Amino acid sequence: MPEDINPDELLGIPVERRKIPVFNLEYPCLGLNDLLSKHVIQLSDYNINKDKFLTFGNRECLNILPPIKQSFFDYFTLDDLKRYLIIERLPSKAIRVVLRIPVKGDNGSGVIEYERMYTHVKPENVDQDSKGAIVELRLGLGIYPFYRVADNRFNDFYKISQYYDESIGSFNASFYRQDLNNSKSIKIARNFEFERTRKDEKLIYVSKYTELATYSKDTSITKNAGTTDDIRFDFISLDVVANGASVNGLIIPDWGQPIQLSNAGSIAFDIGTSNTYVAYSVGASAPSSIKYN
Repeated sequence: MPEDINPDELLGIPVERRKIPVFNLEYPCLGLNDLLSKHVIQLSDYNINKDKFLTFGNRECLNILPPIKQSFFDYFTLDDLKRYLIIERLPSKAIRVVLRIPVKGDNGSGVIEYERMYTHVKPENVDQDSKGAIVELRLGLGIYPFYRVADNRFNDFYKISQYYDESIGSFNASFYRQDLNNSKSIKIARNFEFERTRKDEKLIYVSKYTELATYSKDTSITKNAGTTDDIRFDFISLDVVANGASVNGLIIPDWGQPIQLSNAGSIAFDIGTSNTYVAYSVGASAPSSIKYN
C-alpha cells in the first residue's frame, strides 16, 4: 500500500473501489486499519492459558491478545497468521506488532509490512496512525467442552462463559470457522445468550453465557434462537469498547486432535454445589456410581 494513503480513510471504501493517490487509479488494496486493531488488549489479571489457546511472541507477551481484525481471515488463514504475525515486548514495555504479508513482487518473494507500536498512553492521546494504546482490561473466557469429536454429529453443543469488568462499555465475542475452500470465514450463529451482574455480592464483573448448538431453542425463551449445521469454530473475535476506545482482539483455541468416541462404555457427571456424582458403565454391565462430597 502506498505510504501516502490514509488508513482511516480507506476503511469506509470497499476494497475493490479504492484509489491510488497521485495517479487516481482504482486498485484493490488493504490498509493498516483493515487488519490491525488501532489499540491492543492487555489482560490485567492473568496470562493466556498457552496449553489451551495459541499465543504469539515471547513469555512477556502472554497477556496480550493479538490485535487482529476478523477481516484478516477474508484473505488469509490461521496458518498464515502463525507465519506472518510478530508480537514483541520492548524494553520500554511497549508492544510492537508486525504483519509481514507476502506479495507477488520480487518474483514472489516480496512482502509488505504492516507495523504498529502500542504504548501505555490514553487512546485519545494517540496522534499517529502507526501508533496505538495498550488498553488494560479485566476479562476472561472459557469453553466447554474443550475438544472436538472425529464424528462431527457429536460436535453439537458448546457453552462459552465470559466475564469482564463492568467498567467496560461493551463486550462482544463472535465465533468464526475458516472456510479454506472459499478463502473466507463463516460466522457461527448464537443459539442462546444472556448476561448478568452480581452487584448485590459486590462483584465488579459482568458474566455472559453464550450457547452454540445444532438445535433451536423455543423462541419464547430467547429472541436470538438460531440453528446451524456446523457449529465448530476456529477463532473468537472480540469487539470491545473501553475507556472510550474501540479495541479488537483475537482468541484462538488450540483444540488438538479430534477424539474418537467409543461405544465400550459411557460416563456422566452431575456437578452440584454440595455433592457431585459420577455415573459410568462399561460394556453391557449395569451402571455404577461414585459420590464425591
